[in-house]
Amino acid sequence: MLVCMLGLPSSVEAYLREGGFSATEILTRKKLLEGKALTRRELATKTGKSTGVLDQAVLKLIKRLIVSKEVINGSPKYVLASLGAITNWMQKDMREKHNELQRRERDFETFINTIA
Repeated sequence: MLVCMLGLPSSVEAYLREGGFSATEILTRKKLLEGKALTRRELATKTGKSTGVLDQAVLKLIKRLIVSKEVINGSPKYVLASLGAITNWMQKDMREKHNELQRRERDFETFINTIA
């Protein structure tokens, strides 16, 4: 997969940061994009982060349905749910932002109409 070899494009990273992902979450996602299921210690080694910091980041990714925890060969490992999961999150985030902007526009129009 081309993304795995090159990493995330800077525009995608910027969007993820804007979407509320921390640098540790983005780094975790990058490592899991390489396609291999990783234990918590392996992930810590690859990212250079402590297991405590990773626990928080992975928990957020699990809640967003981007990462899942599976037992493989008797040990719990983290895997990227799918590239579709990232796409679904991105589409949902875009819809939410679009709805928020529309709501603000309606509120502003209502405000202007009450003044006029």
